[in-house]
Amino acid sequence: MAKQYARHGIHLRAANTERVSGWAEILSRLGDVDRGTMPRLFIHQRCQRLLATLPDLQHDPNRPEDVLKVDADEAGAGGDDAADALRYLVASVPRRAGFMAG
Repeated sequence: MAKQYARHGIHLRAANTERVSGWAEILSRLGDVDRGTMPRLFIHQRCQRLLATLPDLQHDPNRPEDVLKVDADEAGAGGDDAADALRYLVASVPRRAGFMAG
């Protein structure tokens, strides 16, 4: 598949799928106002599915440093795909001042 895209000038690379460090990076970028840590990740209000998904995430009871994986139902509703997409994005974009995602 990557070769087909490359023929059109689009170069793909494998996603960083390391879950624990990805979730830790998201938490870090969201900041903690009570501790004086300003957010470095901003989610636009148009990202409705992501905004609906994030509050429902739970720790994996078998691996508390990870988020419990939840699949969408047969109709494609629910699941944590939007949050996983954010995790992939954060893992692929190095930290820098003023970074915004949504």
